[in-house]
Amino acid sequence: ELCGGSHVGNTAFIGSFRLTSEAGIGSGVRRIEAITGRAALDAAKQDRLTIERMASELKTKAPQIEERLHQVLTEAKDTVKELEQIRKEVSAAGAADIIAGKVVVGDVEFVAAAVKASSIDELRDLADMGLDKMNGSGVILVGAAMGDDKVNFVCKVSKDVVAKGAKAGNIVKAAAQVAGGNGGGRPDMAQAGGKEPAKLMEALKAGGEALKSMLQ
Repeated sequence: ELCGGSHVGNTAFIGSFRLTSEAGIGSGVRRIEAITGRAALDAAKQDRLTIERMASELKTKAPQIEERLHQVLTEAKDTVKELEQIRKEVSAAGAADIIAGKVVVGDVEFVAAAVKASSIDELRDLADMGLDKMNGSGVILVGAAMGDDKVNFVCKVSKDVVAKGAKAGNIVKAAAQVAGGNGGGRPDMAQAGGKEPAKLMEALKAGGEALKSMLQ
């Protein structure tokens, strides 16, 4: 059943009919809105112009625009995957450099390093890779300045070292507090942030001191 009051003698007066929206407004009731006549023709012309502009941007013809668009989207997805793989390879190389500066605290290998990272996810990846390169046993604390007023830290502690009393949450908290921030997390993994990137190295040192106190 159609209602709404078109107020025409017959549907021929409506002419072109173009749906613009459709939605449920109650149980068993839907509202359909449309434009008709000249407005519908104008909308169709505008859509055609839009399609032609898109075809020009995609360097194809209007009939092939859907196929070309799928091709462009597929290429974009492949590029994102390639860039992610490159990022991981670069991070892996960086992780090898990071652990070159490891020290021994008690009988635990410890790394505290300032690194370059554009996100907290990248920082976590570096910590994961660094701990892997330490044969999965030890503590790694990495920090990165991300802008003029932001610094982030991630700490990873292997399970065998957690059993000795080390807690990533306390280590990262000690570092962040020096850099004007706070944070924490699980004994085996924690992250935190601060507002004073200039104190990054001092903060990393504080993290190391926190670890020493836990292993005494």
